[in-house]
Amino acid sequence: MKKFLSVFLPIFLIFCTTCTFAKTYKAVSASYSILVNGKECSFDNPVLTVNGKTYLPLTEIAKALSVEVVWDEEERQVEITAITPQVKDKARCSIYVDGRFYCGLALETTVKHRLKVGQSVSEEFLSEIQLESEKRTAFDKALTHLSATQKTEKEMRDYLQKKGYLPATIEYVLEKLRGYDFVNDEEYAKAYVSAKSGRKGERLLQRELRAKGISEEAAEAALSGLDEQSQIEAAKGLLEKYLRGKAADTATLQKAYRHLLSKGFSFDVAKSALSVIWDGEELE
Repeated sequence: MKKFLSVFLPIFLIFCTTCTFAKTYKAVSASYSILVNGKECSFDNPVLTVNGKTYLPLTEIAKALSVEVVWDEEERQVEITAITPQVKDKARCSIYVDGRFYCGLALETTVKHRLKVGQSVSEEFLSEIQLESEKRTAFDKALTHLSATQKTEKEMRDYLQKKGYLPATIEYVLEKLRGYDFVNDEEYAKAYVSAKSGRKGERLLQRELRAKGISEEAAEAALSGLDEQSQIEAAKGLLEKYLRGKAADTATLQKAYRHLLSKGFSFDVAKSALSVIWDGEELE
């Protein structure tokens, strides 16, 4: 019988030593009901909500699902539970630790270090052997990914993570890319604003840049070159396309106004663009 956890809550696997936080964290017991196979479960350790995030007692959740969690606290080791060939790259395999995908490794590396199912290894060891054997391959893949279009540092980091590379290897690749100026978030932000400002407003551009991992400072610097008049002209261009073939009645113009706002233009810019053809009642 398939087992499932009928609750949409994030399960966080936390392997860490004691850390010091400058931020204050408030933990409270959550009043969620946890169901496994339709039956409510009770746990010795409470479900906690910490600053808006929910944390479940991992060991008890795993027990309810009949999943074994193996963690050697003294040696800080985990157990390799599966080694499977990768479908898209026969020269690489996927390493699973305690039933979850952990990283990708070259088959040659796996054989060289005699990795096998049931073996206990440290996370540091897996990170070291991946960096040693695959840093060049990871860098080459990053260059190929960059060849089509310019990318932000966050986009490159996400790409490498999806490829199964561990933090040490990812940092090695990103450092080299920065050194060659192949990733430069400041220049990316400027180029993005230059290319998109003809059909998007400042607010939308800022949201998109932040979503791509651009820092607030770099985004503001890139957007500082936009002036109100250029934004008004861009809004007029969008307005002309939106109104093409439509009657310029009150309802349509109200919709056009909201359309400009949805594209990230400010209230003042949107009103200025519409003022050329509209002098009626106040727009909402």
